[in-house]
Amino acid sequence: MSKDLYKKSYLFWIIFGVVIAVGILAGALYFYVSTTKSREAEQHLVTTGAKALPPPEFKAYQANTTAKINFDWDVKTLSGEQVLMSQFKDKVLFLHFWASWCLPCHREMPLIQKLYDNIKDKVAFACISSESVETINKFLSSRKYSFPIYKIEGTRPDKFKSLGNPATIIINKEGHIVFEHSGAADWGHEESIAYFNNLVK
Repeated sequence: MSKDLYKKSYLFWIIFGVVIAVGILAGALYFYVSTTKSREAEQHLVTTGAKALPPPEFKAYQANTTAKINFDWDVKTLSGEQVLMSQFKDKVLFLHFWASWCLPCHREMPLIQKLYDNIKDKVAFACISSESVETINKFLSSRKYSFPIYKIEGTRPDKFKSLGNPATIIINKEGHIVFEHSGAADWGHEESIAYFNNLVK
């Protein structure tokens, strides 16, 4: 190989390497900016746009107090530990289905956190996703939520298969569904907090 050809080849690979490095840095920067904007958008919705999310219409719901929920199924913590849903029997349960790709879920999660902060000593929470642990952890890595989040293997129980995301089911101490809601809602509203405080009496 001639010296000129060698120099051209060497120069080509240097330029190629620089282009690849710039591409990687640009991708990393894009991911950082998009993640930051997503968090800022969620916070903005909580501080300014949460008013556009109405509280759940508890009074309009006709509760079925005859049939009891089947607790014979299980979920897993994000660390892989099995959790039997039967442990929530005899408790008021906030059962919530969500997904990381669901934008309405993003919007109401900070409001669920607000509800949780107010009633966590009185009400059990189970927020469930069918996504992989890796996907869930990636979503949560830039967010500070402390309410219990679980993963379900496979499909939901038949009772909840027809519900979309987000979907919330409130179950009383007797095991009856006393409220269902599909879509995002202001769970941190004072009406929501008052509803649960009354339910646990």
